[in-house]
Amino acid sequence: MIKRVSIYWRNDNPKAVFWAGKLKRWMRSNFPKVAAESSKPQAVIVLGGDGTILAAAQKYQNQRPLIIGLNLGHVAVLKSFPPVSIGAPAIIALFIPREAVFNLLSAAKALFKSVR
Repeated sequence: MIKRVSIYWRNDNPKAVFWAGKLKRWMRSNFPKVAAESSKPQAVIVLGGDGTILAAAQKYQNQRPLIIGLNLGHVAVLKSFPPVSIGAPAIIALFIPREAVFNLLSAAKALFKSVR
């Protein structure tokens, strides 16, 4: 379970600024024991495009955290999630015990199989 997270975004991206505020408030209310904006994060949530993801990877390269990109850019060559549909469950999975993640993934797999 992740206890230290940093959120990385560029201030010149209005969408990223909006989502950063929203994400910080959501984390504080739902996961108060998680240290947001940690200087030694276990995970970094990146809000932006490919360039922002690469900048975050460079900034935290020595700490080697898990990096999750929420795509707010235009190119999206790097694999990242759209903020609402897939990104929210991916972020939630960071903060819950592994057994619960496994159960969620198993349920999602069963759901997708039933849709086919």
